[in-house]
Amino acid sequence: MINSISFCIISQGRSEGIINRAIASILRQRLPSREILVCGELPAAHNIKVFRSNGWSETGELNRMRNLLCSNATEDFVVLMTDNIELCDGWYEAIKEADYLDIIGSRIVTDDGSRAVDWAYQARLGSMSFPYPLAYDEWTTKAYVSGNFMLLRKRAWERIKFDETLLRGDCDDVDFCLRATSAGFRIGVIPQAEAKYNVGNSETTTDVTFEKSQNIVLAFKRALAAGKDAFKSGDYGPALVHLKKAAEMVPDDPGTLSLMGWTYYFTGRYESALEVLGKAVAIDSANHYALRGRGWAFLQSGAHQKAVSDLRRALDLVNPHQRDDWVETLRGLSWANYHAGGFDEAIKYFKTLLENSRSGEADLLQDVYRGLGWCCYRKGMLSEAAGHFEKALSNIDPRNHELFREAKHGLELATLGQPGAVAIQDCDRHPLVDLSGTRLSAPSFAAAINWRRGLVSVLTAALKRIVRW
Repeated sequence: MINSISFCIISQGRSEGIINRAIASILRQRLPSREILVCGELPAAHNIKVFRSNGWSETGELNRMRNLLCSNATEDFVVLMTDNIELCDGWYEAIKEADYLDIIGSRIVTDDGSRAVDWAYQARLGSMSFPYPLAYDEWTTKAYVSGNFMLLRKRAWERIKFDETLLRGDCDDVDFCLRATSAGFRIGVIPQAEAKYNVGNSETTTDVTFEKSQNIVLAFKRALAAGKDAFKSGDYGPALVHLKKAAEMVPDDPGTLSLMGWTYYFTGRYESALEVLGKAVAIDSANHYALRGRGWAFLQSGAHQKAVSDLRRALDLVNPHQRDDWVETLRGLSWANYHAGGFDEAIKYFKTLLENSRSGEADLLQDVYRGLGWCCYRKGMLSEAAGHFEKALSNIDPRNHELFREAKHGLELATLGQPGAVAIQDCDRHPLVDLSGTRLSAPSFAAAINWRRGLVSVLTAALKRIVRW
């Protein structure tokens, strides 16, 4: 049981009446033992220890004030509270049995009954983070108790202490709680113990409640979810509208930028895709989804060495168990090496794809066999090339006239014995990199994107590089 508490009040220069209300609410609690300490510019009062704040409140150095108060507290448990917090009647009775916890939160409400930030976690969107409410019976390793009002075991403070380099607004309370959790201290909330937050003239309800942060987070998530749904359906115009809206709210979220880049890619706008995917990579250099997208965009734009570089990096990062991602990375790397003149490297990767192909994957098999056919043809290995082109033709849907003609033409060249190493500099003579079998998954959903034939014909017409001799 918690029998005694050091109540430590952080005075932020509000009226004497405000802090007197906070002190009166403490005195109404029926504690066996207590002491009251105040840090701030306040006249000394009977039975209250006052410590000068040295202007720390004005400079936002609340952690200096917290550490000063805790270092002078004499009881085993300490309450840290700002001067505009009042304890509701019965607060102590509700919380006195909570000594199984080391850092303890209470329910905090504003004057109009709205829930203030009390028990929460930080929802991270890009480089920004927002306090997001946890249900009172919910717990996570990311949970924290508001620094405006927390009860803590002094032993926990002695081990962790508040980081005095963090100022007001730097998630100083979040930092303290997360470090305490990592050190093995127990953190929780007792919602039956209630306190009231007096919103002053310098604040609004949305500043101290979850309202503003919830609106931002939910609006962003709605826009992003709508963008993902449209993207999965192949509706790239609406997808871009939703994703741009999400990016306006959170400009540096790599997941949003990656998905937007892929959307530009699938509409053939490679310059825009490269720009947006480049931003995603700059923010998160280990984002294999963005690297793969930029690699494919480089490939379709003719920047083959850059494509090889990005796709090789993506291959090092992608989990082979995420098969769709792994296959598309390797497939892009195979074609990028081919177009860059690295035929041996391309053969190596195409063979890896072949070894890991599955029965019935006709789209993948035709792509691999075409790639092997053209690589062998360029190396003068005409018999091997002919065999690969024959297998490619057996896996190509005859209705895909462009691919069928290309593979057939390759077979004719290899069969007739025409040399292939003399005319590979002209990019117009490169074989078609087929998109019809592409299976590309977004970072937060595993469903593959199945191309519709009508869209494929439009894109492949713009991208075709069929061998002409």
